[in-house]
Amino acid sequence: MKTLSIFLGMGFLAFFGGNATAQQSVLVLNSSTDTVYKLNAVTGAVVNSNFISLPSGTPKGIAQVNDKIWIADQIADDIYIYNFDGTLHSTLQGDVVGLDNIRGLNVVNNEVWVTNAGSGNGATANSIRRLSFSGAPLGYYATVSSPFDVLDNGTAAFVSSFTSPSEIQILGYNGTVVGSLFSAPVLANIEQMNFNSDGNLVVATFANHAASGNNRGIYVINPATGAILNSWPTPGTSGNAGVLQLGNGNYLYSNGAGLHILDPTTGTHSSLFSTGAFQYMAKINESPLSVRETEKADFKVYPNPASDILHVSAGQKIDLVKIYNAEGRLVSSLEAKGSSLEIPVKAMAPGLYYIEINAGNQLKSMKFIKK
Repeated sequence: MKTLSIFLGMGFLAFFGGNATAQQSVLVLNSSTDTVYKLNAVTGAVVNSNFISLPSGTPKGIAQVNDKIWIADQIADDIYIYNFDGTLHSTLQGDVVGLDNIRGLNVVNNEVWVTNAGSGNGATANSIRRLSFSGAPLGYYATVSSPFDVLDNGTAAFVSSFTSPSEIQILGYNGTVVGSLFSAPVLANIEQMNFNSDGNLVVATFANHAASGNNRGIYVINPATGAILNSWPTPGTSGNAGVLQLGNGNYLYSNGAGLHILDPTTGTHSSLFSTGAFQYMAKINESPLSVRETEKADFKVYPNPASDILHVSAGQKIDLVKIYNAEGRLVSSLEAKGSSLEIPVKAMAPGLYYIEINAGNQLKSMKFIKK
């Protein structure tokens, strides 16, 4: 395997420093109106308050899966799959693929993992329902009680639990329980989880945790140690559901009393909407990070998290690799010859990145964390 070095102006490798940005939006679910709101990914400004009109139900989880938007309905037990233009592509029916009382979902280890709490429709209660990118059932993994969200951390998955005392379970890609992120319960009713631009875990909690004194709010957590790095109680009495970090550094969060923005520097809260039950949210990379389904390709990016060298392989000749930061800004663009390469990342700032791999007629986007 050959280590790549950066040579400006040479054909082997081109490096660019932030003059390109992926077309990125934030999509937020409103379960009061069964609609998807489209927001500016940097500021949170509303772009379209009726981007998608959903079937009647309780939309809960949302995620980008390649070039599609997957939405999990907690009560209908179905997953609706939409194109980037908001048109319906297909529906995965719960009574067909085995879903009941579903919540958050995400891409984990090149599969779609769906948190499943119920046992109806032939589903396994308190489990991860594994699906292929085409929606084919791949089996179940047992989880903590009342799983509410799942997030790939690069080597395993975090699974949040709503049951009190709440926890974040670490679940291996093979379904083996690795452990818990917390050594003892410190938060109550954890719902959505995301990574912030520093590579730390940010979570929304629904209720107060009396024993620790940690009230409902937004929490930033070290994903390696479980230490709480920062926290902000949220005003009012409504339990929080969704959270993610905007490109300007503020946090967007949701609850039964609307959709809100937290400025982490000042600790001030403001409301985009002060009514309506808003649920989970997701950043959607429409271009150039949208990807075609590439189940036949053997794309690998490791180690994840990475501190010095990031290894990339594709099982075929790699044409181009691009790396974007969490805000969708192009950090580097690499041309290479061969099916594998090593990318020096030591000088990169810690945080979450997206890597886009072009190989032949296939395109794949994956996440990695720089420690």
